[in-house]
Amino acid sequence: MKKVIKLTESELTALVKRVIKEVAALEPEPIETGEPIALYFFEFPEGKATPISAYRTDKKSGYTQKEINQIIKDIADSLKMSGTLRVLEKYGSQVPPFIHLHAGTSHSGSGEVNAAVAGKRLIFLQSLLIKAMDLLGVDSSVIKSIIVNDSNSRYDPSKINRNFSDPKKKAVDPRERFGHIIINQLIEAGLETGGIQSVQKGLNRGSSVINTWAVDGVDEDIIVNNILKLQSFSDIIDLSNSISAGGVWADLEGFLNDQLFDDSSEMNTVARHLGRLALRSNKQSDTIRVVGGKISIGLGR
Repeated sequence: MKKVIKLTESELTALVKRVIKEVAALEPEPIETGEPIALYFFEFPEGKATPISAYRTDKKSGYTQKEINQIIKDIADSLKMSGTLRVLEKYGSQVPPFIHLHAGTSHSGSGEVNAAVAGKRLIFLQSLLIKAMDLLGVDSSVIKSIIVNDSNSRYDPSKINRNFSDPKKKAVDPRERFGHIIINQLIEAGLETGGIQSVQKGLNRGSSVINTWAVDGVDEDIIVNNILKLQSFSDIIDLSNSISAGGVWADLEGFLNDQLFDDSSEMNTVARHLGRLALRSNKQSDTIRVVGGKISIGLGR
């Protein structure tokens, strides 16, 4: 006869949380590198959403359909050849915003008119992306999701101070009538279970139970070099969980503060690297910080 074990609600909650904690990470994650794979800048005539062609010397003619088609093809090729499309297909809505659309207007129109024009210019930029993804065979509903969830659109009106300057007297700067597309590369970053275990072994090799102001048995270089192997914020979580399971230190934060408490240079090097990983994973800027010589790692932020 099988033995039935009854758990209280609090015990069951604790068990579920522990299981989720153990399996939630231990895999790579999508990262926006900040490196552009496609960058296009357009100039627009006053009040128009159709750009002036950069290939025309008279600065008045628009792009030919052949030129527009080439831009669309180039965007599609960039998404595919950079590996961004593969990451996007694998992770879907989990990817960070990697498309940045920006439109500007001069001061010649009213605020309401300029906002409407800027909206049309952003639609033009979006149309290029939509057609590029059509070329790649991406489903229309997925394209819409990408445009809505994985892109940042920004409108930048003229910086003229209307409380001081008369728009009718001030010369218009045509460079303010612009639109640009920046598509940054998406990559898959993060160590597998074996990689995390390797880093932890390295940390153990560099650590020491004898670590005081008078006697320091820690090999700081080994610790720093192993921390630098981490590739993503999920790696930080995985390593912290692994250290916690070992039972000697509560987590990665506790380990670093114990082993590097008297090594400010190494502590700051570690903090900078972990901070970069946090920012790449769209975490808050203060997720990793050093306060009073101690590192703080906000795993929940």
